[in-house]
Amino acid sequence: MEKIAIIMTVRNRKNVTKVAIESIVNANKSKFDLYFYITDDGSTDGTDKMLEKIKEKYKNYTFIITKADGNQYWCGGMRISYGKALQNNNIDYYLWVNDDVEFFDDFLDTLMEDYNFLNNKYDKFLITGAAKDKITGKVTYGAHKINLKKIKSYFKVLLEPNSEVQECNLINGNCVLINKKVANCVGNIDERFIHAEGDYMYGLKLIELGGKCFLTSKYIGYCSRNSEKNTWKDESLSPIKRIKIKHDIKFQIPKLHIIYLKKLCRRSWLAYLYFIGQYVKIFVTSFKYQIKKIFKNICM
Repeated sequence: MEKIAIIMTVRNRKNVTKVAIESIVNANKSKFDLYFYITDDGSTDGTDKMLEKIKEKYKNYTFIITKADGNQYWCGGMRISYGKALQNNNIDYYLWVNDDVEFFDDFLDTLMEDYNFLNNKYDKFLITGAAKDKITGKVTYGAHKINLKKIKSYFKVLLEPNSEVQECNLINGNCVLINKKVANCVGNIDERFIHAEGDYMYGLKLIELGGKCFLTSKYIGYCSRNSEKNTWKDESLSPIKRIKIKHDIKFQIPKLHIIYLKKLCRRSWLAYLYFIGQYVKIFVTSFKYQIKKIFKNICM
């Protein structure tokens, strides 16, 4: 029986974490030997006790739970879990998952069918799973397609499944299937990254090494899109506040964002152009929002 290492990091989302884990187990139907590598990054809501109950409930599977200090964020937590899994030479596949995804019963079938199709064509590749909103049915996470040869390459398009695998440039880490060859080739998540863009960097590194990234042919589960309210994309906030939020550890730390943009654009001048352009966009969109608000009040 082939072995899959499930790579997760969790923090204070006890109920959704439980749903994610159980949806994976229910979808497996004993097809694979599952090894859960989970980093509990300082949860205080009883996640640790829930994980112990899950471990006791599913004794047929292996659970390796690591407790962290609460300062690992997404990249750090995933790096810990993935790093431990990479030490197990018996693993055939590594599956990154976010703990807020509710996986469909056939999601493993979808991943493996797409994998087998691609494995007959390509030497090094990974597959990222497309997720959709449970209420609207719209795509939320998965992959972006970018034409890196065009000046407008930063204007990425979020791909929707179309019954066929689609090549992509940027991957979301919500559900990513990686085989042993790619794992050994690319290694762990870039240690410089803390929360955001570590998944992007992983896919870009694989492409740089001659590999390819693909989106699944079908949706693999439900996952709600994070709200833009009170984030740096919230146009109702002042530009200064948006920039302050943008530089927060959970979003785009400037020096790390530049590293990512250079990897994406492959040209330093273009990376800096996009970097500056984002700040210009913040001021322009906030100004437009205020103008619309003024006219709305006048018309009332």
